Amino acid sequence: MGGVGKGSRTSSEFYDPEARKWVLVPKMWPKPTYLSYFMRDVVVVENRAYAKRLNSEQTMFSLSVWEYCQERNRWSDLGVVIRHISKLVLCDYRLVSVGDELWIVGMKPDAEPGFNVLVCRPGTR
Repeated sequence: MGGVGKGSRTSSEFYDPEARKWVLVPKMWPKPTYLSYFMRDVVVVENRAYAKRLNSEQTMFSLSVWEYCQERNRWSDLGVVIRHISKLVLCDYRLVSVGDELWIVGMKPDAEPGFNVLVCRPGTR
């Protein structure tokens, strides 16, 4: 999905298993400058696309999760899931689709052993 750099794209495609074909979604990403804040880490849970976005908050950084609504061709902010002083720590977090759950997985900050795993069920809001 998307892309950044020379020749940035704002469109994307998804696979429709019923029609057995790829479908173009024009202007899925509002504009290239907006896209650069999104990490190109998009997963699908229960037929909805989710992306993570890196935010700058004065001396801290935060990672938020966004949901894409295909009917309105619009992204909605679901909220901040983690804050940290290091941008690099947050860049290592990944979105993972596990059944009907969205997992946000990353290394623990400050060289602690192990991983952080945040789990949510997007359809149960």
